[in-house]
Amino acid sequence: MNDVVLAIAGPDSGYRQVFQKNIARIGLARGVIFTCPLADEAKLQPCVDADVYCLPPPYEIFGTTVLEAMARGTPVIVTDQCGLADIVAKQGHVVPRDSNQLNIELLEILGRLDDERSRAEK
Repeated sequence: MNDVVLAIAGPDSGYRQVFQKNIARIGLARGVIFTCPLADEAKLQPCVDADVYCLPPPYEIFGTTVLEAMARGTPVIVTDQCGLADIVAKQGHVVPRDSNQLNIELLEILGRLDDERSRAEK
């Protein structure tokens, strides 16, 4: 999992500097990309490129990017407070609004993908 890249897309809601500081502190700066808000066709590209799509904001009423990622077969993770949780639960991963649970689910999915790639390379 050394080649994992985290892309954070969207507007700077005042947390970017905090994220950047913490990411640098734990030595992950090379593995994180921040983008500006994406619109139109550009917002589809992360869904196409992603191995896992995670939408952690708890009160996302209707995240169309979640549906776009699911339509492409990308594993999706949302919190149980997301407006699409019932839909995602049928085909994706819904976790409680808890950062530890989110981390566990994300690492599980990445581990499975890593195992699948290793088997495919043999």
